Amino acid sequence: MKTTYNISVKISDGHKVAGGGGGTATVEAQFVGENGAITEWVTLVDSLFRYNHAQESTENFDVEMQDVGIPSIIRFRVIGTPFGENSWICDYVVVKRGSESKVFPVDSIVYDLARFLS
Repeated sequence: MKTTYNISVKISDGHKVAGGGGGTATVEAQFVGENGAITEWVTLVDSLFRYNHAQESTENFDVEMQDVGIPSIIRFRVIGTPFGENSWICDYVVVKRGSESKVFPVDSIVYDLARFLS
């Protein structure tokens, strides 16, 4: 069964790394539920169907995925652009499902593949 998740991502201001925290690379997400169920990968695009993850922004994505409840683990992967953008610097991620939500502190650079626990 599928459900709609809201994924809220706080993109870093990039003060720790030259070049900033945002980018235009494609970012995909996958969840692992408490029972070990794994969702499919979904692409995080904004309401204008862009991959514009702006530095210092908080971006919200509504995605339809397999219902695994509130996830225990979130995974991100960044698919680079022809211009070499292949990283994404996040402060934190909030995942909402109905009235439930969970904060995942990230405060890290997400390269090709990263996993975060709540």
